Amino acid sequence: MRLPRLRHRTLRAAVLLLGAGVAAAQEATAEPEEFPVQVHGHLSLESGFGVAESKLQSMRFEGLAHFDAPLTDSASFTGILRLRSDPFFDYGHLDGRDFPELSFASSPVRFGEEAELELREAYIRTQAGKWNLTLGKQQIVWGVADGLKVLDVVNPQDLREFILDDFEDSRMPLWAVNAERPIKDWTLQLIWIPDTSYHVIPRQDSEFEITSGVPSPPRGFELEIEEPDKPGRFFADSDVGLQLSAFKGGWEITFNYLYHYDDIPAFPRSFRLSEDGQEVVAHPEYKRSHLIGGSLSRAFGGLTFRAEYGLFLDKYYSTGSYLDRDGVVRGDSVSYVLGFDWFAFNNTFMSVQVFQDWFTNDAKGLERDPVQTYITCFAQHRFLHDTLTVEGMWLFDVNHGDGLIRPKVTYAVNDELNVYAGVDYFYGSDKGLFGQFDKKDRVILGVEWSF
Repeated sequence: MRLPRLRHRTLRAAVLLLGAGVAAAQEATAEPEEFPVQVHGHLSLESGFGVAESKLQSMRFEGLAHFDAPLTDSASFTGILRLRSDPFFDYGHLDGRDFPELSFASSPVRFGEEAELELREAYIRTQAGKWNLTLGKQQIVWGVADGLKVLDVVNPQDLREFILDDFEDSRMPLWAVNAERPIKDWTLQLIWIPDTSYHVIPRQDSEFEITSGVPSPPRGFELEIEEPDKPGRFFADSDVGLQLSAFKGGWEITFNYLYHYDDIPAFPRSFRLSEDGQEVVAHPEYKRSHLIGGSLSRAFGGLTFRAEYGLFLDKYYSTGSYLDRDGVVRGDSVSYVLGFDWFAFNNTFMSVQVFQDWFTNDAKGLERDPVQTYITCFAQHRFLHDTLTVEGMWLFDVNHGDGLIRPKVTYAVNDELNVYAGVDYFYGSDKGLFGQFDKKDRVILGVEWSF
């Protein structure tokens, strides 16, 4: 196994950081039984059988350890380490380093082609006057939508398994400063993120390589995608944002602003001749964008209404028109989601959401519809004194008529052990967000032990 020297340092720094947090907690504790270091986590094994391919698509082992350690009466440390291994999942081919989209400080450490160790989170919570501070590697979650995102764009996402992972697991934590304080009836949150990490995009020829919305090269040309041109200046390329939140007249309200690099790069192209013939070369570039938005929600008895909206300035999309000089068009995007949650009767929960995104530049050859509409439905019922959970989610792409259906059954053997089975069923046009994976249907079986 060969690892870059800097990656060694990253792993060593992660271990030392966890050790330092535990050591600091022990030194600050006069009586260990009064300030214990808490450790919990889980071990899980999940297999996915590809129905169309009649073969194992994945066999993932995961071990996660979560450490909580008090440092002082007003400060605490949290660290999360995750080890994953999957000898069957096809991550595709990638020249160069394993995670070109991520900063070295946030990249997992790869062990061959099958396993990776990641410092998921490592942060200190403390106070400074009226400010509550969270300092370190963390997840910052905005918005009230489920399954699809509008405001939840502070942290990038690992998309190597499309959107099949839970957001908490696929969201990539970032090194950040997160500061909150009350201002009369409102709460002000300020965030500063010097970590230049972005979406982990599925590789070419990988299990969930994205093909919908990606222009094809002209006949006789090969497609070559270069490594992303990543921002690298510590201060100048940082992301910054703020949120104002309050509870007014029964409504939970937020106003949000984020000045950031879009986590999905633009792909300007050029043409060249090589030893293998003619090539279309894509040069991924990350572009600055402004997000202005907000959310609101309110409960009316057993019914809860949720909404969030966002205006994204300076968005870039690819065009299939070869009359366009670099194959990229620029415009603004307006997104919103309306959701209704209903606790229908005992042990039953139902949710419906409508999501729309409107792109203002209707350029020729644009590889997306000007207005895109999605609907999500979720239902869950618990049986046998909450030991058996039956649930299902349906995500539907209105524009292309494709979708994803995900039924799942979970049985709690005891407080520590869960076993579950489910299906990920894709259908519809290969031009759609979900239909492009029509041949990737799978049956999943899993077991998880918590400690």
